Amino acid sequence: MTSTKFEINRNVLLQALQQSAYAVMTYKEYNSRSGWADAFRSYVFKVEADQMAILTSNGEIFMSVTISVGNPDGATATFALFAPQLLKAVKTLEDQQLTFEVYEYQVVVRHSIGSFALPLSEGAAEFMERPKPTINETWAKEYEMEAPGLLSVLSKCKFAMADDELRPVMNGVCVNITENYTDFAASDGHLLVRIRQKGQNEKKAMCVLPKRIVNILLKVLPKTGFVLMQLNEYEPDTKVEKGVKTPAPCCRIAVDNIELVFSPIQGRYPNYDSVIPTTHTKECQVKRISLIKSIERLMQFTPDSSGLIVVYMENEKMRLETKDYDFAVEANETIPCQYKGDKLRIGYKDEGIIKILKNLNAEYVTFYCTDESRASIVQPTIQAENEDALMLIMPMLVSDDYFKGED
Repeated sequence: MTSTKFEINRNVLLQALQQSAYAVMTYKEYNSRSGWADAFRSYVFKVEADQMAILTSNGEIFMSVTISVGNPDGATATFALFAPQLLKAVKTLEDQQLTFEVYEYQVVVRHSIGSFALPLSEGAAEFMERPKPTINETWAKEYEMEAPGLLSVLSKCKFAMADDELRPVMNGVCVNITENYTDFAASDGHLLVRIRQKGQNEKKAMCVLPKRIVNILLKVLPKTGFVLMQLNEYEPDTKVEKGVKTPAPCCRIAVDNIELVFSPIQGRYPNYDSVIPTTHTKECQVKRISLIKSIERLMQFTPDSSGLIVVYMENEKMRLETKDYDFAVEANETIPCQYKGDKLRIGYKDEGIIKILKNLNAEYVTFYCTDESRASIVQPTIQAENEDALMLIMPMLVSDDYFKGED
């Protein structure tokens, strides 16, 4: 019985399997759809000379991780193995060289103290032939950004992504590339994050990265190097020749040996700049960690139904309090601050304000407010170089019932 044989380091393989696993079709996705081959729940291996690509997809996202293998015969092979089974088996092995022997119906993996055999998943050929989004080199726009920078901004935006079936365009991070800056924005209607990275760009473009893509990038982006992003997008005033079909929306993100190809979320992302107040009458500078600790203590006493924390700003102090009269629970704390403006009483939802504070990497933060009914802006008091981080939170109504029992 003939076979294809190649060798690979266990640690290299494990890292590639863990990275590519994020795009494997989940059990829930597989059961909710019909007509999908088992290969979409598997790793699809494509071996050519000394390179092996590990391909995964949930039908919408196509991911490839390429690694080097020892293949002295230069053989080629394409096969699929059930993802959870292979990943668990490789995890338990120690660092060593593994030998893969690919037969007609199974793959045998030999290691230092034995071997294990796995049956081939059906549908590897169907997986390879299935239509997927493609980049049109004629229309595509290319952008290069630092991997650590992209990792940083996506981690700051993640918490504000919506989960809205009626407005799917909100369920991701908007990347808005202009001539003078690149914006990363996310909003669930109550919170808004806008991270603006300053820098010149030759071409303008906008796309919305789906939530799953954002989560994958947060897992696989390296701490060094650069990311290449390609978008099938053309200028609105571009003349299209008769009979020429414009390319379908597609995004390709490549970093090191990893490639992601997917369709961005379709639809027009709301004009987030239009809801950001341009003027304010009150300004409060406070130490971020001190405020986080105070809010985390008060969160133990906020009403379950609202999570309301009332903040009083005046002179050189910020007073926070919460009450739940139904259970005779209340708490308050006062911390120092630098405040400019008339006295202000404003209500915030505890979970929202704590998420904002934890995603601002600064010693001090500044609140910009106008009154208790308008959105508040929270920013680092000192911004990072070439970056403008802004987070917006809608206040909660503090009703008269909140003050019952007070003199």
